[in-house]
Amino acid sequence: MRDETHHVSKMLARIHYLENELATCRAENTRRSQELAFLKRHPTIALGIKGEKLVARLLKLPRTTGNASHDIGDEIRFEVKMANLTNENRSSRWEWGRVLGMRNKKRYDRLILVGAKDENCISSYLKSEDPYVFFDVPHNEVFSLTTKGDKESRMIKLCSNPLTVRCSKARPLYSSRYQVTADLIESIYELRVAGGGNSASGCGGGTSAGVCTEADQPEDCRGG
Repeated sequence: MRDETHHVSKMLARIHYLENELATCRAENTRRSQELAFLKRHPTIALGIKGEKLVARLLKLPRTTGNASHDIGDEIRFEVKMANLTNENRSSRWEWGRVLGMRNKKRYDRLILVGAKDENCISSYLKSEDPYVFFDVPHNEVFSLTTKGDKESRMIKLCSNPLTVRCSKARPLYSSRYQVTADLIESIYELRVAGGGNSASGCGGGTSAGVCTEADQPEDCRGG
């Protein structure tokens, strides 16, 4: 009789434990469902998070938290922008918004642009097997590649076909100065961060990082 009572007590304790576990899982599932629904309503935020995670893994560096003025790193400060392909005037392009932040208030050393690869132009990119195209730009050279964005911000627009891009201000991104690969980002910055290297130079070259200032500059010509 005593053994049966002990067995029942153990079963009841197990049931109570499983009920608590089930409640915890349901709460977590609800939280994740709400998070997914939010990201579906705000795809730009979801894309930004994806880009930051991707580059953070390549760099083996933590992402910043709170209202930091950059996304990744400390000794070398990285800002990451990711874009999917958009179609306009029968051509595909990437559009990276707010690359300098609102009113140019972002403070970082390197801007890493990530674009979903255009399957029609694979052979024209540096590394055809990568699913993304990467560009590495020093902060003080970003402004020259931009056009006006929304709400006192700047954006970069670039045709995804290097062979047809014409008069876009962002056309220089396809040069060896800026276009890089995931492997190059990983290897170069791993050495620089480990060795306390100068943040002024990166994969694609460049000079010392500085703060861009708003100035009257010609706008991007149509197309490209």
